[in-house]
Amino acid sequence: MINPKLLKAFLEVGELRSFRAAADRLNRSQSALSMQIRTLEEQLGVPLFHRDTRNVALTPEGEYLLEYVRRALAELDTGLSRIRSLRNQYRGRVRVACVPSVAGTRLPSVIARFQADYPSVQVEVLELLAKPVIEAVRRGTADLGIGPMRAEVEGLTSQTLFVEPVCAVFPNDDSLTLSQALALKDLKGLPIMTVGSGTMQRDQLDEAQLAAGVRLRITHKVAHAQTLLQMVSAGLGVAIVPWVAMEVPGYQQLRACPIVSPPISRDVCIILRSGGVVSGATKRFSEVLTETITSPSDVVRNF
Repeated sequence: MINPKLLKAFLEVGELRSFRAAADRLNRSQSALSMQIRTLEEQLGVPLFHRDTRNVALTPEGEYLLEYVRRALAELDTGLSRIRSLRNQYRGRVRVACVPSVAGTRLPSVIARFQADYPSVQVEVLELLAKPVIEAVRRGTADLGIGPMRAEVEGLTSQTLFVEPVCAVFPNDDSLTLSQALALKDLKGLPIMTVGSGTMQRDQLDEAQLAAGVRLRITHKVAHAQTLLQMVSAGLGVAIVPWVAMEVPGYQQLRACPIVSPPISRDVCIILRSGGVVSGATKRFSEVLTETITSPSDVVRNF
């Protein structure tokens, strides 16, 4: 394989038709440059220059090679400039607004993979409930959001990452006879723990109660799914949470049953502003996000 330094030396001499001028431009001695040209000629097996005391001229082989070297080195310079541009593009930070159930389960592996490839990009996580996630992206305080969207929002676009059921979570008690999936009416009379009013998940649960003609006995309302699971572990009641919340280690002693009548599920999406300029780092983070967490568990696939 020909050393690119030899081709660069040949290009300078061929363009300038002078060993002295080429040596000055390359900041090396004329003798060193002459040795490089001789090495290149020996490797190719043909003379590239006619030399005398006054003139330097290209041989026909040299003329032919010069055209290809000129194009090849120009392409190489273009490629290197492009790489530098991409490197500078993946700097700065990406602000990610994410619902807690995903932030505490699937998001860390996405960040780890992204920063292994782009260590110069800082990933800032804003852990928010679903409606504030949407608002953060809409206002521009977050570059992208991860969470459910139940309807189109002006100025935003969304791409579904996965669809998951909403579940009723019970203590793993042998005295309970539970099916793999439940109707909402099966929960009537039980102490139910859920998120507070005004949240997207609570709105969905209230709509399901109305559709089923069921009024649940809600005994506790908190902000985060992980708090609800801790309360189930303490024996305080049955929690209504999205399936992904069960992926946190430490809750194997609990039993999650999807609510299928009426079906309650949520689409977890990437949320971006529409029509705006998305940074290269944000675009690449959303691609890694899609590649990393679009494969749901068997329970979600069978839902």
